[in-house]
Amino acid sequence: MPANSFIIGGVIFATLRLMKLQILFIRHGQTDENIIPLYRRYTIDEFNAMIKASPTEMSINQTGEKQIRMLAEQLRPLGVRQIITSPFRRTRESSAILAEVWGAETIVHDDLGELVLARAPWSGGRRRRFYGLLCAMTIWRHAWPWTKEEETVYQAWRRSKRVWHDLIAHGRRHDPLPIVVVSHLGFLRILLLWLQWTPGCRIVKRDLRNGGLSIVHVDRAVYRDE
Repeated sequence: MPANSFIIGGVIFATLRLMKLQILFIRHGQTDENIIPLYRRYTIDEFNAMIKASPTEMSINQTGEKQIRMLAEQLRPLGVRQIITSPFRRTRESSAILAEVWGAETIVHDDLGELVLARAPWSGGRRRRFYGLLCAMTIWRHAWPWTKEEETVYQAWRRSKRVWHDLIAHGRRHDPLPIVVVSHLGFLRILLLWLQWTPGCRIVKRDLRNGGLSIVHVDRAVYRDE
């Protein structure tokens, strides 16, 4: 067993007696889109078509499968029985691997979906631009409160609050087992930011790479009073 598995296990088991609730956030395994070079060039029309087609049905690749399977083996001793997952294909595939290794069931939670990258609000089929530049050119739409076609960060922030309350309720029903959540980079960033400023929550490990694990401990008082 890899050395880091003992570290992860130690962090978790050392607090089982002290904490009423532990939440383990896992980012899905790697997809082909996750490794697109930022210097690759696309026209705006190609970029928009790719963004429109990819969000919900993108699969994890072989590297992503290995990432999740390795993490599943590291966390096997926890005896997790349920996995809460985003409805997107890449998270469902990642959750299926975890469930297979642990003998657990999966629960789909719609609010765990990704903050999908916005499309460019214009067209262009000739000039090719760097992929990284195209992403940067569209990110502002998430911060624009009046954006209608894509989700804004404000809407995703409200989603994170709903997820938090649902996780607390789930934790009460299944205490003392840790909660395992499989989601996405963009949404986990927002959710962990919310938890960072939530009294009684402590982020003890943060890893938002593909197949990465973040661990949040919730104080007993918060857990009981929420």
